[in-house]
Amino acid sequence: MRERLAPAKWDYGRKTVQEHALREHPALGTGDSVRHQTFGEGVVIGIDANGVVAIRFEDGSERKLMLDYAPLEKLTA
Repeated sequence: MRERLAPAKWDYGRKTVQEHALREHPALGTGDSVRHQTFGEGVVIGIDANGVVAIRFEDGSERKLMLDYAPLEKLTA
């Protein structure tokens, strides 16, 4: 009988890949202002059920980002 192997996990210091990748994310809605570490400030223009958020940034670009991975900060007025 063959023994099943546990799924591999890479070690980033004390965090596994799964813990390293997933971030806490703010509750967002369409029209909310956000800040991304790389892309700057923008406005949420859509959110889909799979956790993908569409954002229009100050430079006019639009990007779709996964909430679990994107370093977003919700800005308050």
